[in-house]
Amino acid sequence: MQNNQKFILFFILVCTLLSCKNNSNPKDLALIDSLNKVLLRSNCSLDEDTRHIFIAFQNKREDHIYDTIIATWQPNALLIKKLSDSISTYIDSLKLVLQIAEMKNGSLSFNETNRSTPIKVFITNGNGNSLYKKLRQYNYAIVNIAPQLKDEFVDLSIPLDTTGTEEQNKTKFTETYFSGTSMAGALAQLTNFQNQVKITEKRGADFCLRETAGGCNLAVEKTSFLVNANTSCVKAGEKIKITAGLFEFSVEQSPIITINGKNVPLVDGIASYTITTNKPGKYTVPITAQYVDGHGVITKEPLSVQYEVEK
Repeated sequence: MQNNQKFILFFILVCTLLSCKNNSNPKDLALIDSLNKVLLRSNCSLDEDTRHIFIAFQNKREDHIYDTIIATWQPNALLIKKLSDSISTYIDSLKLVLQIAEMKNGSLSFNETNRSTPIKVFITNGNGNSLYKKLRQYNYAIVNIAPQLKDEFVDLSIPLDTTGTEEQNKTKFTETYFSGTSMAGALAQLTNFQNQVKITEKRGADFCLRETAGGCNLAVEKTSFLVNANTSCVKAGEKIKITAGLFEFSVEQSPIITINGKNVPLVDGIASYTITTNKPGKYTVPITAQYVDGHGVITKEPLSVQYEVEK
């Protein structure tokens, strides 16, 4: 098998939107709903990619030449999947708790703009602290499955602030993601955490598969895009950071990423671009990725990110 470099291209827009005071605006709610749908589609795509990785493991088991090395790395991949499935199921349970807390007359319908229920569920009832603890335990467990995972993927785990005490970190996490956040925003944020878990699961499982082949890679010949917007509005002078990242897509050369008309250099597979907002209004940031696909064809994939500066 020929050695290939693999990437799945995804785009993340990081802003401060879900805490925007005006997120009762129908346009803001529509953006959050759109974000949630994009994340859910991305989750399905990642699940499918991971499924193919485990099919590749099974195919290798049929060739007994790989017995010894498969016996080492397939259990590691299965443990990554088990840990990821567990935390994802837990996050699903939090979504249900959140919706049940809003339940009226036996219906799970809810007021998307309501901010009091997320505060009650995640701050008053302590579910935000519990989520932080479980995510941190997940991070630790994943990178300690094998020394090679810790060495190879310093950015494998979900980024969490660990600079303060445990209690300070829990409080900061909960207030950052759920204080003043609407029902729609809180549900989208939970889906976002699931997406990060599934990205971690796929990268870890794929690394385990590649370790069985001396560098030979599983070909995944499709591009998955993710746009993660934490807000739909910012104030003049606030900064918006756009991050274009690279994961596991079969190509012959690294992609060229252009953000807002500028080629952005990649640092450890990540391109970052920061915008300082100015005048009130609605803006669109064009993003283009150019890469050589699995068939040797130069491909350009255009995207755009929208944001609004409040008056």
